[in-house]
Amino acid sequence: VFDRYLSEIDPMRVYFLSSDIKDFSAYRYSLDDALVTGDASPAFKIYGRYETRLAQRLTFLIRSIDGGLKGLNLDEPDSFETNRENTPWPSSQAELEGLWMKALKSEVLNLRLEGKSMEEIGKTLSKRYHNQLKRVSQTTSEDVFQIFMEALTTSYDPHSEYYSPRSSENFNINMSLSLEGIGAMLSVDNEYTKVVHLIPA
Repeated sequence: VFDRYLSEIDPMRVYFLSSDIKDFSAYRYSLDDALVTGDASPAFKIYGRYETRLAQRLTFLIRSIDGGLKGLNLDEPDSFETNRENTPWPSSQAELEGLWMKALKSEVLNLRLEGKSMEEIGKTLSKRYHNQLKRVSQTTSEDVFQIFMEALTTSYDPHSEYYSPRSSENFNINMSLSLEGIGAMLSVDNEYTKVVHLIPA
């Protein structure tokens, strides 16, 4: 459960440091005891550290973009490992930031290949990371509990899942293809909710 939970929240190992994992190791063999007593606080402590690191990463990337992407040299040979699930956890903040810069460079190159200018890329990525930073604060305790329970249920059976009440409601809607709502298709535009169109009947 411990390993699955870490894998759920940081599968690419770009948020936690090896020192974080060492701190968390105290929970490895106590998570089950905590669950028996109904104590989910270890899961919330781990997730709290993840949220801190996620906010650090997004703030770092926004600062890099606001600086005009001057730190990126797109001409020098480089590589970025996209599947890091079996690599060691980064040992320092500098190593983490190096990974974040490589990921940023990869995104910039992909957008360049789509024909976007560096100015357009800066605006696109800045908007993307600002939106992600806003979503960090919108995570609820219900969301965290669902991730943790998911790690527990899939440890017993890879086909079993835990649904929070909200997720369960969405699942039932998708399965029944039936929904009672306000009769409008909504979308999110930056921080605003937008009515896309009305739904007849």
